[in-house]
Order: sequence, then C-alpha cells, then structure tokens
Amino acid sequence: MRRIFTALLCTGLLLAGAGAALAQTDAEVQVQMSEARRHFEALEYEQAVPSLDRAVAMLQSRQGDTGRQLLAEALELRARSRFGLGDQDGAKQDFVLLLKTNPAYSLNGQISPRVVTLFEDAKKITVTTLNLTVSPANATVTIDGQRVTPGTIPVLLGDHTIAASR
Repeated sequence: MRRIFTALLCTGLLLAGAGAALAQTDAEVQVQMSEARRHFEALEYEQAVPSLDRAVAMLQSRQGDTGRQLLAEALELRARSRFGLGDQDGAKQDFVLLLKTNPAYSLNGQISPRVVTLFEDAKKITVTTLNLTVSPANATVTIDGQRVTPGTIPVLLGDHTIAASR
C-alpha cells in the first residue's frame, strides 16, 4: 500500500512539474511573440528574427491545433522579416516550413506582392490539392489519421494514407 501511495505521489509531482514547465514555456512563447510583433511592426527586422527563432524552436515540439497555429504565425512573421532583410532564400524556407505545418495556410492583410509571390512559389513546391467526393455521403474519411470532409483539400506533396469507413 505504501509503495502504491509513493508511486501515486511521485506521478502527481511529475505531472505538476510538467504542467508548470509547460505553463512557463507558454509564457516564454508569448513574450517572444509579443517582442517579435513589436519589432516587426516597427520594421526592426534584425531584432524580430532572433525572437522568432526562439519562439519557433519552442513551438516545433508542440502538439495540437493551438501549437501549430502559433508556429505558423511565427514562421510567417520570420519569413516576412527575413524578406525585409533581403534574405529571400531564408524567407522561402520559412514559408515551406509554414506550409508543412499547415498546408491550408493563406496570407492575410496588406502584404507586399513580392512576398505573396514568394509564398505562392513555396506553395507550388510544397502543397497540392485533393478533390474528394464520398459515396455514400455518411462515410468517414481520414487522411493520415485526420478526419476530412469532402471537397477540395490542400495536402502536402508526397505519399499519404487515406482510409474510409461506414
């Protein structure tokens, strides 16, 4: 009985420590993103890139939609900052990473047409579309384990596993 109690106590302490570490990482990501946005909006790209480097490094190991969304945002800002610094290759690499994180990502707002062109070039070598129709209509379809709905679906170039069930 004492061993079970000790094991449960240790497990609880480990989970609490992991939760505290995750909360600290979340706070650090928010600090880095806030600092990066401030520098980006002030056109201080040299200062924005290091903050975005740190945010991207922390976010790359994250799972879940929120982590992927923040990573995509950080990669877009870093790509646009690198473009502003004249590093088109680095910007394109970041756009490719962004699209691998979220193939459906699109740029929004007022963005330089040259940046949009670079993003579209990255998209051409990274993403394609799948036109999916399902019969019967109540069948469930997954691509790489993610449930999808019929229609035009952006997917990364390469091999995928498609499964359907009813």
